[in-house]
Amino acid sequence: MCRDCLLELYENLSPEAKAILEVLPATKAEAMAKTGISYTITNRAFVELEACKLVQYVEKGRSKYYNLTDLMREIKKTPKKESSQEPIVWKNFGHK
Repeated sequence: MCRDCLLELYENLSPEAKAILEVLPATKAEAMAKTGISYTITNRAFVELEACKLVQYVEKGRSKYYNLTDLMREIKKTPKKESSQEPIVWKNFGHK
């Protein structure tokens, strides 16, 4: 993926997903405790991060330990640019 594409991907993450990236490696429960984000929003943010291939997990017993993927490490090394677009915000995906 090109540098600009990596930056665009990161810049369009939800604020919650970005907050979780800052506390990894962690389980979902640890990420919730460190960020103060609710269970539902934390789950949505992890789905967002997994779909973008920015986190991966290793199962240890009944827990999943999440960490950054190589793609996310590459994004973190890339200098930030000014974004001209509004960020994409999580929608409810039709769930009530």
